[in-house]
Amino acid sequence: MNLANYSKIPSQPYPELREVLQVFASEIQAELAENLVGIYLVGSLASGDFDIDSDVDFLIVIKADLTEQNRRNLQVIQVRVHELNYYPAKHLEGSYISIKDLNDWNSVGKKELYYFDNGSTTPERSVHDNNWHVRWILRERGIALIGEEPVTLLPPIPVDELF
Repeated sequence: MNLANYSKIPSQPYPELREVLQVFASEIQAELAENLVGIYLVGSLASGDFDIDSDVDFLIVIKADLTEQNRRNLQVIQVRVHELNYYPAKHLEGSYISIKDLNDWNSVGKKELYYFDNGSTTPERSVHDNNWHVRWILRERGIALIGEEPVTLLPPIPVDELF
């Protein structure tokens, strides 16, 4: 599998970042199959501020909520990627959100998502990525690893919500 926007993934300061994302994306795609809308990079990788201390922020958009079996398998994937023993593999951070919730303005900041904190292999429920600024980064700067370009996933974010 080739990552959709391979050229947008920096080769420095971590040349192994592309390999880590390749493994991560292919395993997520295999697990979620038809439920997967897309795998996106957000945060500093998408905004252009990625540096030696950055984590690797992801947002995975799905068609329907995760099953309990999906959640168990996604945690196993997170552990397996973490064991690659590269800095980027040990600093993955992100959430899984349904396309419905992504486009539900009333759930922003309220609905907890299935979330892995920076470097954690233990999931939690959190609103960490269910915020306006994450939606804005996804839509305006997000990097699609798998799936359609993120600008097609949701309408423009209301500017007044960003302040």
